[in-house]
Amino acid sequence: MNALSKLRTATSLVVVALSGLALSTPTTAIASDPLAVPPECNMGSTIDLEQVDALKDVSCDFTNVTVSLPDGTDYAIPEAGMGVFRSAFLDEDSSVVTEGDEDVVVAHSIDGNLAVEIDGSKFGNTEVLRQIDTQQFTPTAIQPLAASSGKCGTANRYSYSASGNFWSGKAYNWYFKDVDTPSTNSLARIRNAMGTWKEGELCQTGTSVSNSLSTSYLGLTTADSDVTSSGGCSSSESPDKNVVVFNTINQSGTLAVTCRTYVISTGNITSADIKFDSEHSWFSGSDISACSEKYDVRGVALHEIGHAVGLDHVATSTNQVMQPTTAKCDTSQRNLGIGDAYGMRALYYGS
Repeated sequence: MNALSKLRTATSLVVVALSGLALSTPTTAIASDPLAVPPECNMGSTIDLEQVDALKDVSCDFTNVTVSLPDGTDYAIPEAGMGVFRSAFLDEDSSVVTEGDEDVVVAHSIDGNLAVEIDGSKFGNTEVLRQIDTQQFTPTAIQPLAASSGKCGTANRYSYSASGNFWSGKAYNWYFKDVDTPSTNSLARIRNAMGTWKEGELCQTGTSVSNSLSTSYLGLTTADSDVTSSGGCSSSESPDKNVVVFNTINQSGTLAVTCRTYVISTGNITSADIKFDSEHSWFSGSDISACSEKYDVRGVALHEIGHAVGLDHVATSTNQVMQPTTAKCDTSQRNLGIGDAYGMRALYYGS
């Protein structure tokens, strides 16, 4: 055998040997063990504030989990990265009349952390609570009503409060669900209230403070409101968002509730539903002198729409639409106070 033949034979033996080695080597899949679920996350479908606090340093999957509060209201925890703000408008007989006592925020961070604010008390993850607080803005401390200023006097120009939530497209487009509507013209009064916010009409002076918000009524819907019968907030899968309805709210003294869902990182509102309590007596006439022992649909609607577009409560002493309580036949609430109008301008200024 010449040298070339020997080289070819040796090379063939090496290739066969290597091939055999490769074929005989077993193929093993490399897999990581799944992360163990923290024991704190083994919760039921409903948790309370004590459990929220116990979970403050733990990331969990809160899908289909509800937070139950001591006042009997329940809140579906929103998907990761989202928060829900709930505010109640109270009647004159309610025992809860202090600013903020009607407001609840449930926030679920993109990292799976949970926080709740209620009645000024804070529960859950510190960083999420910080995000909630840093979004809030108020131009100055809420000013008491000056004796000579009135609801629309300049002394109350800064009597507004907001949580940093807003409609990024500067539009609130809504549906009406006709269930327990108290009268045929109730919807008309709600549409009147929508127009008042858009025009920025002050008191009964004929003056206005402009803003760039638009509102559109999209018609009737059969979709459920995200406001629950307990006065809390659910998480509807319906494509019809921003549902306004009259129905039962099983919470004493509550005239209406708004549930506003928003993106935590930006403050952008994604939906806002409004429910009026059908157990209260409602006035929806145009002749205000005809009102007797009833709550004014248009005035209460004006307040709730303020929440739906991003405004929060102010002190009762300011006499603004966004005060937390109202009285029977208080038709003065059909027009914005100067703080209400400038609050809307702060949220929706420019084209």
